[in-house]
Amino acid sequence: MQKSDDAIIYLCNKIISSVEFENVFDKLFNLVTLNFFSVNDTNNILISEYKKLLKYSDFLSNSTVESHRTLALQIITLLYKLYFNDEGYQVHLKSIFSKFGLFGAEESFVKEELSLPDSLEYERNLKRLVQSINAGQDIFTDSQYKIHGGMSKNNVFSFSGPTSLGKSFLLKHSAIKMLNNNNIIVFILPTKALLEEYHNDLRKMLSIEGVMDVNVAKSVSSVKKGVKNILIFTQERLNSFLFDDDFNSVNIDVLIVDEAHKLSEFNPRSITLYKVIRRSIDKFSNLKLYFSSPVIHNPEIFLKTFNIDSDNKFITVKESPVTQSLYVYDLQENIVSSYNPRSKVFDKLKVVENITSSYSLISYLGNRSKSNLIFSSSKTDAILKASEFLNFVKREGLLWDVDKELSIEADIVKGLIHDDYNLSELMRHGIAYHHGTLPNFIRKRVEELYSNKRLKYIFCTSTLLEGVNLPTENIFIFPMKNKKSTLSVESKLSFWNLAGRAGRYKNELNGNIICLGNRNDWEIMGELVSNDREVSINNPLDETFSKHRKIRNILNDKTLDPHAVIKDVTSIVLADVMGFKRHGAMSSVLLSIPEKFRDNVIEEGWQYICRHGIRDINHLAYSSNHRISTEQHYKAWVYAKDKGYKLKSLSRDSVKDFINVLDEVYGIRKTKASLSQLINVTYSWLYGDSLRKIISDSIKYSKSVKDASYQYVTFEPCNKEHVNFKIMEVISTIENEVTFKLEMYCAHYFQVLLGVYGEHESGINLSPFLEYGTMDVKTIALQDYGFSRAAALEIEKQYSKCVRYDENGQISQLNKQMLLTMAGANSVVAKEVMWIV
Repeated sequence: MQKSDDAIIYLCNKIISSVEFENVFDKLFNLVTLNFFSVNDTNNILISEYKKLLKYSDFLSNSTVESHRTLALQIITLLYKLYFNDEGYQVHLKSIFSKFGLFGAEESFVKEELSLPDSLEYERNLKRLVQSINAGQDIFTDSQYKIHGGMSKNNVFSFSGPTSLGKSFLLKHSAIKMLNNNNIIVFILPTKALLEEYHNDLRKMLSIEGVMDVNVAKSVSSVKKGVKNILIFTQERLNSFLFDDDFNSVNIDVLIVDEAHKLSEFNPRSITLYKVIRRSIDKFSNLKLYFSSPVIHNPEIFLKTFNIDSDNKFITVKESPVTQSLYVYDLQENIVSSYNPRSKVFDKLKVVENITSSYSLISYLGNRSKSNLIFSSSKTDAILKASEFLNFVKREGLLWDVDKELSIEADIVKGLIHDDYNLSELMRHGIAYHHGTLPNFIRKRVEELYSNKRLKYIFCTSTLLEGVNLPTENIFIFPMKNKKSTLSVESKLSFWNLAGRAGRYKNELNGNIICLGNRNDWEIMGELVSNDREVSINNPLDETFSKHRKIRNILNDKTLDPHAVIKDVTSIVLADVMGFKRHGAMSSVLLSIPEKFRDNVIEEGWQYICRHGIRDINHLAYSSNHRISTEQHYKAWVYAKDKGYKLKSLSRDSVKDFINVLDEVYGIRKTKASLSQLINVTYSWLYGDSLRKIISDSIKYSKSVKDASYQYVTFEPCNKEHVNFKIMEVISTIENEVTFKLEMYCAHYFQVLLGVYGEHESGINLSPFLEYGTMDVKTIALQDYGFSRAAALEIEKQYSKCVRYDENGQISQLNKQMLLTMAGANSVVAKEVMWIV
């Protein structure tokens, strides 16, 4: 077999280096590029050239070298729009799909009645059988099957692959298979936006496979003891779980880290991710650990970071189930540069169509496609560009007929938020925006409408880099901000991760990446495509621990304004020093410090602890809250121990007084007026007011608002632009402050109280109520079940007879049909019932 493979590889190399192959491939490639940017398609490929291309594609697909196989798929994809009805082409397409295990694409692109020769058909059916999953409803591609095999054979494994590989699909199915021999499986996902998607998908998959009695939870409070659990957490939620005394005896069997490349980012969230993985390894001796990353060339870096032997425990997949076309469009010269995957250089072509602006190009290409993502660098920019684009198509007379379903959806969104909410007007015309702080129940609607090809354009931010599954045909990218002469690894990774969203397996054969701007805007493109898109990352924490001077400077009070990340790392070190002095156990974090300096770091850390008065503080509270400064730890301890401040009731005055105390401890807001505004929003959130009411109240009493330039201006309630900035401000306050910072401070202060007074004398823990936006336990149960806050509030207020609860307050029965009938087909409740049940 080895000799046969070597012979095929040799011949494939001869083919791709031949002048004949270069000529015929480049002719096809340039033709497809011109057709993509032209109104009328042409075809100047000769019959003899077409037959040669089919043979080249067929032969290259037999190679074991990924670059050969990628070229094979590239050729057959380029030929699709020219020859998709030709029987000879269809046979070759089905054959290549079979060789790559791309059976899921056959339904969309291969004629059903078509058969391969008997020997190939036998091999195809055998592969389908072996790689079949989900009770035969889905089939792993060859790349997915290879990764699945690596995960099955190893207790530790790391892999990377193109964004279109279908990593989340693979991880979810692998997790379900692991339930046979494991009780607690934990996913770490980068954003809260992803938790809902995984939660609903896993429940559906378990139901299809007939797997019973598995609790799927996305909050710490929803974890069930004594049964199998799949827990879907962010790193912050896993941190809470690991330090929660109630779950101290619960053993995590499997930890799956999705989007693991986030570990390489030098920011507070990457420190939290590092901390929880490190603690899990220390705490659970038989832990199975898996890392999944997009694009990167060295996935073994994560195993090395945690001192794990990486031999044969990682894989890098370059082969994608879809091809991608990369274009740079110079709007000044009307010239398109298209990246040739054979020569690996940009070919320049003059475009004859009249393209006058970025919006003109987006509209021109977008009208010929069903799905278009337009990437912007910020939330505000995405919202403004979406509105500008709608104004452009109106002005140019390019509006299309209003879709009835979109009109209904637009009215629902308007009813949930505000009559002047600009997203509602955009949706009515097939346009939307998408960002991380968009309310979950609206974000889900936008994603579903786009996936179903109802929405045609979405202006989006980097939320899409973090795993949100939105298949798209075209991605338009405005110039990336890059102040340095060379691109950072993070910028390269972000670009290719975003670009990888173009083209989705089963939906398209090819995706298009169109970089907008002028010649100077994309001078970095040569660097982006160098080394065939290879991006290698490192772990900055390795250097931080080995070159420990920055940590020791903080320990010795020599740094006036330390970097936020170094402060967080130092807090983790201090917590472990505290633990070592109390219990004598040396953590892996301390062991990662070079031995010749370790004793000095421990001694300097202990002196810091004593000097700052935190020697007797609750160790659990300190260890679990590395984002809290030493000064805040000390102040919280003083307020709890000496002043006895607790939350004794959930009345408005009690909550107000308690948040005022938290402000004194943690410095939440800079002015009393600003704090008062936060208190009002917080109590309305806790009281179960709808988001529409909270927004309306804020508009009613506001005197200023931040405009597009991030400057405060006098608020004009009749100014629709001002109203939308206020809507965005309120939503951001809830997302970033109420349900994140304030929740974190409440959780920390309550932990401190527990250390001083014990469980029964510590008052009320406000933190979980802030997370759910209600003080009603049934509304919380509905959210744990999978409903959004908006739907849960509506169900509890109007349709409570449709739900039954068990003795633990969890949902035991939900009458789906009654709920659909009572709520109505076009309600937010009905949509969510269909998503989650």
